[in-house]
Amino acid sequence: MISTKITNNSMSSFLKKVGLFFIPFYIALISFFIFDPFKVLYHYDLEAYSNSSVTLNTGYISATKYLQNSNKYNYDAFIFGSSRTKGMRSWDWKKHIDAKEAFVFSAAGESLYGVQGKVKLIDNNNDTIKYALFLFDVMQLVQTENNHRHINIQHPAVSQENKISFYFSFVRAYLDLKFIIPYFDLYFTKKYKKYMNDYLKRTGTIYAKISNDWINKDIENKIKTDSINYYRQNKNFFYKRDNILKFQPVVIQKEQRTMLNEIKEILKKHKTDYKIIILPMYDQYKFNKQDLTTLNSIFGKENIYDFSGINKYTNSIGNYYEPGHFRDVLGKQMLDSIYFMPKN
Repeated sequence: MISTKITNNSMSSFLKKVGLFFIPFYIALISFFIFDPFKVLYHYDLEAYSNSSVTLNTGYISATKYLQNSNKYNYDAFIFGSSRTKGMRSWDWKKHIDAKEAFVFSAAGESLYGVQGKVKLIDNNNDTIKYALFLFDVMQLVQTENNHRHINIQHPAVSQENKISFYFSFVRAYLDLKFIIPYFDLYFTKKYKKYMNDYLKRTGTIYAKISNDWINKDIENKIKTDSINYYRQNKNFFYKRDNILKFQPVVIQKEQRTMLNEIKEILKKHKTDYKIIILPMYDQYKFNKQDLTTLNSIFGKENIYDFSGINKYTNSIGNYYEPGHFRDVLGKQMLDSIYFMPKN
């Protein structure tokens, strides 16, 4: 009897200690639902996503805005791609097409999986895809599965995956001490500190209310104000290129061909006027010939526009914000080339 009481008391004491040990975890977990730092739990005005100090999931923002606005604005023209869509403005594109309203359906680190899911979502939503512009690069085409990092995981409406898995990605990222410490430091002090740069950064990115264009006014203003100084300060990013033609490896395999064919069937169903752009990357690697042949066979050579490699578009450093993203001045040049110049 006495032994049983001692055992019970010991167990009770142990459980209390365990409970006390996990109190900080419980508080942190509750705070996730209070603060919603990644803006995925609650409904927000579309402007709330702009100028965030926390890196948000731009694919989630795109899908959320599309679902909120599709009935209101009757989108019938769509730009698909990664964060590189910031160099392709919907209003520049609309000058060349007869669309009611265009929407930039983009995502940072976009994948072929994500593009396919977005095209299927529009189709399942019974919206019209009258025009489509696909901005492809190797990094996008190689990805055929959902990336479960919190900044890349697809909206459940796009992936058709479990919502619990989606939200867990954000909880896990939030509870990482490398994020939560600088997050609360900034929240309470309202001051940016150098150590925060890897986890919190006010990018100055604004999302257009209707079209969802990404607009980075801070960087664009710096370039327009003093381009020489901007590129001098960022010269370490713009490495010297050797002017030797190099090709990307083959990335379109059986799985990619299946996904691309499914996209093509939906475009065919909608009688879509579509264009596929192989993006002009700063590294000047040429898109693989075999992959180009595959795209031609699926979508038609007349619909493929390859701007990769060493050419007038990639030669100018002034066409890029940094090596990973081209400016809208280059986007305009490509659109003019596509719609005004005869294709060979």
